[in-house]
Amino acid sequence: YNECPSNGAIDIVKMTLDEAKKLNMNVIRNHIRSFTSDEIFDYADEIGMMMIDEAPFWEPHLNMDYGSVTVRNCTEWVKRWAKSIKNHPSIIMYSTTNEAWGSQDDTILMPALRDAILSYDTTRPIYNDGEGSDLPCHDQVNYHYTNNSTHMQGFPSVVNHSNIYGIYSAGTT
Repeated sequence: YNECPSNGAIDIVKMTLDEAKKLNMNVIRNHIRSFTSDEIFDYADEIGMMMIDEAPFWEPHLNMDYGSVTVRNCTEWVKRWAKSIKNHPSIIMYSTTNEAWGSQDDTILMPALRDAILSYDTTRPIYNDGEGSDLPCHDQVNYHYTNNSTHMQGFPSVVNHSNIYGIYSAGTT
């Protein structure tokens, strides 16, 4: 889910969740924290929509220096985040990053973010929405792109683009 500005009207988000339910969708990923108000989780709880909430760390290998201050600041943010949403039954999984495929993401950042989440919530899976994220710091493998892109070398092409288009268009094409 990435269609609403971070300060978008909650009514628009509620309408979007209602439409997703009508299309028999049962899980929405809050892509890089697209909607930052906890009100969305209250509504998801109310209507029974499951949510994957994602930290706002996108392509950290392009934006971070991985120094101790940076990692500490990220983990402190993640602790506050996990603490603030952990009591919502709609939250079924945490995504620590989006498109994190740098070597320091795997070895420095994501393990620290995982530990930060686990300090508040040990009940939900944790993963990175990136390429074939089959790492010890992930509970779920993720194939972010489904073709044979440079990021997918060595991973099977699990779904073709026409199937993905069908999923995103709710099969209306």
